[in-house]
Amino acid sequence: MKKILSISVYFLVIALLVTSCSKDDAKVDEKITFDQTLLYGKWRSTEKIKPSPSAKEGYVFYVYTQDKKGYTWNEAETTEADAKKEGDEGQTFTWTLTANNLIEAHFGGKTQRSYVVKVLNKDYFENQDKSRTYRYNKVK
Repeated sequence: MKKILSISVYFLVIALLVTSCSKDDAKVDEKITFDQTLLYGKWRSTEKIKPSPSAKEGYVFYVYTQDKKGYTWNEAETTEADAKKEGDEGQTFTWTLTANNLIEAHFGGKTQRSYVVKVLNKDYFENQDKSRTYRYNKVK
């Protein structure tokens, strides 16, 4: 019985250590703000991305406009012209940037994506969701 109790305590301590050492999730911080005008324009991912197992790997583009609209596409699957239209390969969206929280509403607002903006300047944009960090360069 003593051995079972010792093993249970051992696993409990390990579980606590593992969870306490985990990487912090991206957090919205009202004290951190970004100039949303820097977001306007076309951005290209810094690396090729395969968004899903069935998708082709390619650079991902985002366009953010002054009227809080935008569109995104994977260059391996569609063209920019087709991405401007809501459809299978391209996605149009509306967006808001409050403090360091970027929210994109896709499919007529049915799907929302929330990101924490880490870096935003005239040439480089980095944001993070719960699963990964995304990096983009401004397309001139």
